[in-house]
Amino acid sequence: MGQLLQNAGLSSSITATIGRTPLVKISRFIQAPAKVCAKLELLNPLFSVKDRIGASMIEAGEKEGKITPAAGGTPSTTIIEPTSGNTGISLAFGGAAKGYKLILTMPESMSMERRAVLKHLGASLVLTPAADGMPGAVARAEQLAPNAPNGPSWSARILAGKGQVEAAFRKAMAVFEDLGASVEEVSVPEVEWTAVVSAAITTAEAAAVHGDRVVAEGERFDPAVRRRIETGFFVSAPAYVRAQRARVLLTRRMTEVLDRVDLIAMPTVPMPAPLREAESVAIGGVETPVREALLRITRIFNVTRMPAVSVPCGFSADGLPLAFQIGGRAFDDAQVLRAAHAYQGATDWHTRRPPEP
Repeated sequence: MGQLLQNAGLSSSITATIGRTPLVKISRFIQAPAKVCAKLELLNPLFSVKDRIGASMIEAGEKEGKITPAAGGTPSTTIIEPTSGNTGISLAFGGAAKGYKLILTMPESMSMERRAVLKHLGASLVLTPAADGMPGAVARAEQLAPNAPNGPSWSARILAGKGQVEAAFRKAMAVFEDLGASVEEVSVPEVEWTAVVSAAITTAEAAAVHGDRVVAEGERFDPAVRRRIETGFFVSAPAYVRAQRARVLLTRRMTEVLDRVDLIAMPTVPMPAPLREAESVAIGGVETPVREALLRITRIFNVTRMPAVSVPCGFSADGLPLAFQIGGRAFDDAQVLRAAHAYQGATDWHTRRPPEP
């Protein structure tokens, strides 16, 4: 969140100070064999852990080129967001710090104190009927987005697919930071091979095990399952061996990363959960078969034989579930499960249910 000017001992922006809150050991009130610490989030610029969310959402939009500040006579992107809580205050703070115009839609039932804080931070408020709740605020934001007063507009909430998944994932990582974990980005370029490697191995092995039954009783198989098994008939022995060699290299690369970090976290799927009847979903504007989309990110842990668990972390603007996954070293299932348990102990997403259609 901004770069620290190390030589001068100054932050380049007030947003660069977000999250740099101290850990304090608690010893007087808790007698336990473990070290218990408190992270003083009240020392964030606006005294809240939610400061992290607004800045992260804005920086994600900048990184993807979705939003740009004013330059050379071109107005800045207008951020339009439906919100009824502290996330709106966080966005107003981040927008003010970076010079973005912000329009917030929210139910008219929001307190006058909250409205005053938001206006003080430079946000424009559009109130919607209280009876419509947050769905009404979301709908109003969608109406405003194409007609932003200063030209282009952007919203993390009403973006479909990847934008919502990434925003929820970043919030989940902020929870881990709040719990005292150190979060850093890692890169494993070879992960791009996963789909090809997995397809060659799984279809060839499925054909070896079930091929005779498919030939003799193919009509008894589900058509999609039958096609996957029959695909394995065309995987040559050299192709299968190359895929297994690539699997070894993938496992080695993932292990090298896990020698530096304790766990790897990433979204479970690249889009909100698809509807049961959906045959394809849009990812980055590209229509993708549902099965391929569901396996796209999870397969890496299957291919490398590493434990992983998926954890609920929110809902999309349409009320569809979002989740992220945590993976760890081979045979270190306990650490993976402990991390998932810690997240669920700090959040309540796993207790919520999507709204009825």
